[in-house]
Amino acid sequence: MAGKLFSSVKTDFSKWPTEKISRLVLFGMILLTAIIFVAFFLIGYNRPYLENPNYNAPLLTGTLIAYLCVALAVALLLVIVSVAKKIRLKKGSPSTENGVPATKITLATAGLTVLTLVVTFLLGSGTDNGVEASSFWNKAADMFVNSSLFLIFVAILAIVSSYIIGKKQKRR
Repeated sequence: MAGKLFSSVKTDFSKWPTEKISRLVLFGMILLTAIIFVAFFLIGYNRPYLENPNYNAPLLTGTLIAYLCVALAVALLLVIVSVAKKIRLKKGSPSTENGVPATKITLATAGLTVLTLVVTFLLGSGTDNGVEASSFWNKAADMFVNSSLFLIFVAILAIVSSYIIGKKQKRR
């Protein structure tokens, strides 16, 4: 009975609007993330760490880290595929859309982000309060914090300058 009930349901995802697919993926990711984090905190979270019982050694730490690594890898893959597709579709088309230099803005944003990540990684301290831990991960943490702060500052600067330029153009 159940087989006949579900066999008549035909789903053609190619006809779904992008918004519906995006919402479905978002809710699926939120649900999966919530399940993993709830399981992380409810299953074996208070297990004492063998070397120092003052710390916890949660049972599902490996699962959580694996999930985050897979999510990051999938996100990076989607970014690469999306950029490659966008570049392929843009070939031969004008670089401005409605008078806005969209291609230049896209390239400048991507370039600034990559340059900021590289520079802040190279300038990262690699030490944690004077104690040498994992130099790479300390530098990576410094990179993300400093890059985030710098890019937020650049975004605020762009918004303010756009507002000021827009006001000057309205006066003319």
